[in-house]
Formats: sequence, C-alpha cells, structure tokens
Amino acid sequence: MPDGVAAAPPSIVERLADRVSVPATAIVDYGTRSQTRTEHLVEVLAFEGWVTAAPSEWKAIDEFLFARALEHDSPRLLFNAACEFLRVSRIMRPGVLRLLEHVATARDRADEETWDRLSSNLSAELRQVLDELWGCRRFGGWLAS
Repeated sequence: MPDGVAAAPPSIVERLADRVSVPATAIVDYGTRSQTRTEHLVEVLAFEGWVTAAPSEWKAIDEFLFARALEHDSPRLLFNAACEFLRVSRIMRPGVLRLLEHVATARDRADEETWDRLSSNLSAELRQVLDELWGCRRFGGWLAS
C-alpha cells in the first residue's frame, strides 16, 4: 500500500471518498495507525481470492523454483518466474529479500541435484577439472565427496 495516500491528487481522493462513503478529509488521516493499511490490504486480498504464503504455499513455491533452477541458473529469471507463479496462484508476493532467499536455496538444491546426477559418471581427473573451473563456488569441493 502506498505511503502517500494523503498526497494523492484531489480528484482521486474525492472519487475514493465517494466510493467508500466517507468525507474526503478522512482520507488524509488514513493509515495513521501503522496496522490499518496492512489489515485492509489483507481484507481486500481475501475478498479477491488471494492468500498470503502459508507453509503449504511455500512448499509449492520452493518445488516450483527447484524445478526451474534445474533448467536455468539465472537468479533474475528464477525471481521473475516465482513472481509469475505467485500471480497465477493468487498468492501475495512476500518481501523481495524473503523471495530471493528461496531463489538462492533453489539454486543451491539444483546444483546439488545436478552434482548427484553427474558424479557417478565422472572420473577423478574430470572432477578436479570441474572443481578448478567452478572454483568450488557451490559445492565446497567436489573431490571431497
């Protein structure tokens, strides 16, 4: 919800006040109590059929991200895909940092899964080459496994 509700153009404030049957001057004080906007946002979202991310939604988001991360390594692409998944699923987007943490976790899981799938087919020499190539950036040293 925007912070500057009171700074909206007067014509918008008048129209909004008319729609919610309050005097336009009441809009100026809207959101003075910090929880008001959040409570109203949750009510509006529920009315429109949206939900906040509960544990079951997070599990679905994480599995979706993991599947995409097996195909793509780009954090930007994964973040955008997650936002689209949330929109289609009608789940309110959590904070950017929280979603980025889930993107990073999905990338790490995908790296581990890729390694698990490939490791049995790699010689010790090839493992060493790959360690040097990737600088052990994600696996903490493939030779140790």
